[in-house]
Amino acid sequence: MAETVDEKKLAKAARTALTQCLVLKPSEKLLVIVNPETRRIGEALYKEGLKITPHTLLMVYPKGSINGETRRLSSPRRWRSPT
Repeated sequence: MAETVDEKKLAKAARTALTQCLVLKPSEKLLVIVNPETRRIGEALYKEGLKITPHTLLMVYPKGSINGETRRLSSPRRWRSPT
């Protein structure tokens, strides 16, 4: 499936955010957390993140019932430090 112009722009914006704003390095971990409404943006960040670091994960959580609702998120098991 060919990328649309919008997808190319989104990929470029994600790459800019990761390389210029976050200055993501290959040795760092990237966790992208989205809800279904922001999944398209999150997937672009995830795909571009994988090009920089293999330690990239995408987590999709349901949208909260009210704006600003916080949820307890557990870190991915493979990223947890041994106790």
